[in-house]
Amino acid sequence: MEELDILRFVLGLFFLTYGSVSDLRTRRVSNIVWVLMGLCAIGVLEAQMLSGGYSLHHHLILVPVAIMYFDVFWDREPILESSKNWLKGTVIGLYLLALVVIAFLLYHFFQTGGEELTKFLQLLTIPVMILVAYAFYMLGLLRGGADAKSFMAVAILVPVYPAFFGFPLLGWGELSGFGTAFPFALVTLLNAALLLVFAPLAFVIYNLSKGSLKMPEGLFGYKTDPRHLPKFVWLMQRIEDGRLVRELLPRRSRNIEEEAQKLIEAGHDRVWVTPQIPFLVPLTVSFALSFLLGNLLFGLFSLFA
Repeated sequence: MEELDILRFVLGLFFLTYGSVSDLRTRRVSNIVWVLMGLCAIGVLEAQMLSGGYSLHHHLILVPVAIMYFDVFWDREPILESSKNWLKGTVIGLYLLALVVIAFLLYHFFQTGGEELTKFLQLLTIPVMILVAYAFYMLGLLRGGADAKSFMAVAILVPVYPAFFGFPLLGWGELSGFGTAFPFALVTLLNAALLLVFAPLAFVIYNLSKGSLKMPEGLFGYKTDPRHLPKFVWLMQRIEDGRLVRELLPRRSRNIEEEAQKLIEAGHDRVWVTPQIPFLVPLTVSFALSFLLGNLLFGLFSLFA
């Protein structure tokens, strides 16, 4: 199955990189990116099942996966607010079908047991991770729609831990026996969060090189001219009641242009800003590192074990 894992790596890196570049440039990613990634992921998954000795029952998991994933891109009214009976009936019917299929497969494979059950539980992580993405988005843990959609697409693309040509170098550690509890998509998300921990170190090094390190601002951003603000930044300083105040966690609702103008009028020619880095960027880096290195948390823990 190494060929399929290589294909997963190439496809995932292509779509995620494209989405990251678009997100960095415009803070928007077209839905077509995630639709195409989802379709390719389903195609690779189907190829895996056809070549990997999966039973016909395993293929039924694609029904709830397709319903739950592609519903994200259906531009429709929320069901509870819709006055269209046909829309309510269609959506409710589709999700009932998804639940019935999952319930049937659970009953069937728990009766069958053995390797058939193990394979099914690995496939079941896909709809579970789609639900997790919904929950994270609603809770604000995944703030952008592109972040949630990319996480869902990765869950479909890589339902089992990949391995090819000696990669990953660190392996999967203790997680290798708990693939259904910690799917690859979740490990990728955790690795991305771990990468963000090192962002303050990068800011400190940059500010030291510029000779403008100040704590704690230097952990979260850098200084720039308020008259020529870079695109997609938040101000960490503002004028309030005539005084310069620090705001390490800027509110998104603030008007950056107005706040910058107040700083200019107050005579500040250098102000602290923090870049608006889309989470899709570390998620893309994490995807590649997860394939090539494995579970970064396990690697760090092993250093001190």
